[in-house]
Amino acid sequence: MTLDQIYDWEYQLRESVGPKQRFILLDKFLSHKDQFRTVLDAGGSSVTSVILRKIFPDVRIISANIGSESNTQADSSINIDLTDTTLIERAFKGTYFDLIFMGEVFEHLFRPYAGLEALIKTLKPGGYLIITTPNLANIYARASLLLGKSLHQYRPIGRVANEDHVTIVTRAEMVEVLHHLGLKVMSVKGYSYAEKRLGFEMESKGARSGLKLRRTRLLLDSILPLNFKEGLIYFAKKPTEPT
Repeated sequence: MTLDQIYDWEYQLRESVGPKQRFILLDKFLSHKDQFRTVLDAGGSSVTSVILRKIFPDVRIISANIGSESNTQADSSINIDLTDTTLIERAFKGTYFDLIFMGEVFEHLFRPYAGLEALIKTLKPGGYLIITTPNLANIYARASLLLGKSLHQYRPIGRVANEDHVTIVTRAEMVEVLHHLGLKVMSVKGYSYAEKRLGFEMESKGARSGLKLRRTRLLLDSILPLNFKEGLIYFAKKPTEPT
């Protein structure tokens, strides 16, 4: 999978998606993709479901949308509050997933812990939970704090329209949460939010923000240590036996 392929899929669907490097990292990490049968695209979109289907051929994709828009590329699509344990349990009763992908969603949720706990109950033993989210300790957030400016990547609802990052964590915090939920963290990788301009107006705030200082950010991303990266992808696995 290449960035150009993802740009092509975006263009065909006329829909943008945030950091694309995370999908390449996902594609490289999981080598036994043919074993996956059912995937939950938690907080997904038409583009993310298309990409997941490319990574995992012949899977059934269920999309749980946190907004009001429908996902036309998933096999099944519902709108749901991913922090409401009762709704999650009701929606997925009797359904178990080989993989739950939560891409650029965690930061949009108030009190996401309970929702994560409920989602993990729908994960098969040996299944994967993969989360991508901004890194609170990234180099730009550190610089912003030193200069006395607003914290990079943290944008509370109500301050500016369409800015709704309310829960941001560091690598250590997320790893601790996943361990506490009974998962084994297999790997953590970093990526940049820098993107190139497409031939249509991008609705995603995150995708548009990637147009700023793109070359500089890509260069920094190639040399920065993990804890300074803009975004992080967490690969966690549910044990086959209770711990």
